[in-house]
Amino acid sequence: MPSSLQVLHPSSCQCGCRGGTRPPSACCAQCGQNPCRCFDSRRLLECFSEIEQFKRFIREIMGQCGPPCASGPFPLRGVTDGKPAAQGDVGEFVQNSVTGAFTAAFQSQSVNAIILQPGDWDVSANILFAGAAGAVLAMTGALAYLSPLPSGVSGNMYVINPHSQTAPALATNPIADTNGWFDLEIPRAQVNVSVPTLLAFQLQTNLTAAASAGIFTFTTTARRMR
Repeated sequence: MPSSLQVLHPSSCQCGCRGGTRPPSACCAQCGQNPCRCFDSRRLLECFSEIEQFKRFIREIMGQCGPPCASGPFPLRGVTDGKPAAQGDVGEFVQNSVTGAFTAAFQSQSVNAIILQPGDWDVSANILFAGAAGAVLAMTGALAYLSPLPSGVSGNMYVINPHSQTAPALATNPIADTNGWFDLEIPRAQVNVSVPTLLAFQLQTNLTAAASAGIFTFTTTARRMR
């Protein structure tokens, strides 16, 4: 440490000088040292002491966080109490289901699937189709995609059932299983938005049997990533 910043007053000196109270040439009456140099030295050592105290405080906090914090960098720690992530926290999980119906022949309709709050979300969806009133599902085609496509979405989540040719209206092969059900899985997408955002899907279906009808449950799930 430079000599100009060393504590020059002996420990027995109690002059109480604070530098600015006397001209730089003035000396302490008790020990003969310059009060300005005494003040500068004391403040510097006080700063060093405060920094060390702050570092000890940070180390104590890191130690209470456990091994992940103490070793750094600081990964997110999981929970073991069975409680869901709070609204706005990373890991928040939301889900919404919408039910509807469709009639014979080709039909197109809009489904307001879910409203997501601002954030970065991992989104997936599926549609479960069944025959109305327990009837067999005489279905040959199904298609869904986001419309309109909101800003901040990685894709339109387009999906069409595997047996359709180019559109449900052109499909001829039955797609329901032996129990009269059909499940359409919609691809995942990233939804990164700064305002509450509605995800609305265009849903197209095709039923070939006369006077037949169907019902659906459209379920959307989202996990907050940031």
